[in-house]
Amino acid sequence: MVFQEAVYPANYNKLRFLENHDQPRISAYIRRESDLINWTAFLYFQKGTTLLYAGQEFEDDHLPSLFEREPIQRETGQDLSSLLRKLAELKREILDPDDHFFAAADDQHHIVTARRHNARADKYGVFSLRSASAEAAVEAPDGNYVNLIDGSPVSVRKGTLRCKGKPILFCVENRP
Repeated sequence: MVFQEAVYPANYNKLRFLENHDQPRISAYIRRESDLINWTAFLYFQKGTTLLYAGQEFEDDHLPSLFEREPIQRETGQDLSSLLRKLAELKREILDPDDHFFAAADDQHHIVTARRHNARADKYGVFSLRSASAEAAVEAPDGNYVNLIDGSPVSVRKGTLRCKGKPILFCVENRP
């Protein structure tokens, strides 16, 4: 992704998705809902247009045919609609399409830390792709923040924060 920031035009817009009509459903690969929530939050945090495939919000693992009529299975017992609404709202209101995007991976704990930067603010995302709890390195100033996804407190000390297996998104306004 950092490579793309360097080679694509400043106003590039990629299409981002976890599943589509050519691939098995993401819930066929990722069985734990907490992992899927982290992957979904990371999807929305990335630059570009977020695409959802029919039934993805219900964690449907059946890949429908392109050639047969197959209504969306809504009775799966799962529904990520409220999370998707919140992430879409944050993407619209907080994440600027002209942000510079940076990401790093903690392979040992399966945690992605990402930052979106512009002159007005830095937005930080921490995504535990296997719902692990661990310390995560972030280049944010020490302080107390609010996780914009769920309202929980986020505390950064000496360049780290405690990730408890849930996605984190917080914002730091830049001072002139």
